[in-house]
Amino acid sequence: MIKNLIYPLLSASLFLFGSSGCSNFLNVDKLGKNDVPKTFSDMDGLRTSLTGMYRLLYNYYDGDYLKYSEVAADMIDLRPTASDMIVQYNYLSQQEDVTTSVEYIWRDGYHLMANANNILYYAPDLKATFPHHAKEIDLICAQALFVRALTHFMICNTYAQPYNYTSDASHIGIPALTRLPGANDLVKRNSVAEVYQRITEDLRDAYNLFGSLTIESPYFISGMACRALQARIYLYMGDMQAALECASDVIAAMTLTPRSDYARMMQAEVAGSEAIFRINGIRINSHTLRKFYGSDGSAFASSKFSGTFYDNNDVRWQMLSGNILRKYWNPSEDLIPKPNEFEIPFAPFILRLTEIYLIRAEAYCEMNQPAQAAADLKAIIARAIGKPVEEVVLNYSGAADLMNIVERERILELTGEGHRLFDITRWKQNMVRNSDTNSSVRTVTYPNNRFILPIPRTEMDGNKGMVQNPM
Repeated sequence: MIKNLIYPLLSASLFLFGSSGCSNFLNVDKLGKNDVPKTFSDMDGLRTSLTGMYRLLYNYYDGDYLKYSEVAADMIDLRPTASDMIVQYNYLSQQEDVTTSVEYIWRDGYHLMANANNILYYAPDLKATFPHHAKEIDLICAQALFVRALTHFMICNTYAQPYNYTSDASHIGIPALTRLPGANDLVKRNSVAEVYQRITEDLRDAYNLFGSLTIESPYFISGMACRALQARIYLYMGDMQAALECASDVIAAMTLTPRSDYARMMQAEVAGSEAIFRINGIRINSHTLRKFYGSDGSAFASSKFSGTFYDNNDVRWQMLSGNILRKYWNPSEDLIPKPNEFEIPFAPFILRLTEIYLIRAEAYCEMNQPAQAAADLKAIIARAIGKPVEEVVLNYSGAADLMNIVERERILELTGEGHRLFDITRWKQNMVRNSDTNSSVRTVTYPNNRFILPIPRTEMDGNKGMVQNPM
């Protein structure tokens, strides 16, 4: 039995994509323990670790995390023959499920966090040794801080109830790790409030390290990405003033992708002017989301999703082919002969400007500023239905009506991008599927222990400091 699961995950992760070539986990772990200090002895090692961190982030975003929030909600159904994500779709997750999201989201998340923590642990010594590389090291640390914040957020979403589940977020969260624990350490779960404090501090520090530097490519983390993620985090925390301020900074600096480029932006032929951060999967053969939502895949748009559309001219209809969600499909896939998947553009969004508009609109609603919320919603809707903003008419009597429009637009814009379940729970709603769902579960009422996954058995057995979620 492994003495402490999180520790070997952390020490192994640097070499998950590296020179070892080992497939046996324990062998990689042993190599990692011996060679991590050597790897971080020069700038080449630090740069290699940064590359590895991006690859781990790609795997995480192209893997179970983005699928889980959709299949456990109401806008995506699975085919009767599907096996991938079927346990989460039917709310049957158990701690023993070592080949499902229960294990993968936890394990791979802490792998990813480990790379970030390795960078942040060894960077100060490198900065002292190579002072002429100080600026580069600061920028690498900024990216690692962002990834650590994002990873804490994603794992906490999956294994802990939302921030507002208790009035002070004192309910149990996940381990908030800023260092590599020792082999005999009992790694315990922090409160959700403590996890979010770690997240907000990391994003603040990352944003300050980026300073005035502008990174032109949306495929790399930037100061703008930090600001955008701050807006999302503050929204989840219910700090609407802070969410509004962060969102406004991003909106002032960027423009929405025009309607003419919308479909191509989604299908990764063009980056899109609204792309804040998207993770680049070109020249990687593993495109899990593309397969999952493909015509031969497991998932398809539910009738509830299709029924949310209200205008036949909506550009987002282009993301549907029948009930196939083509947000991750690329037109070149239909060419004969088919190109090598290795060469097909594929870049799932982590942050884009449309979400930031919707964050600000929601904040305005919660602050009872309906006119400002309506203006943000009109910007999104005008692009979608192909009308000038001044011709968009919203029927509402107050902020509560506009919140219904915020939810509708979040569904139409963000379905498939990993938000829906977490929107349902932070809004303290019931999860309700249409009657034609293939799932054995049509409704899950809020609050409910089934809205979070159990801590995997491997962690429970290997770490005596761990506490299981109620089941």
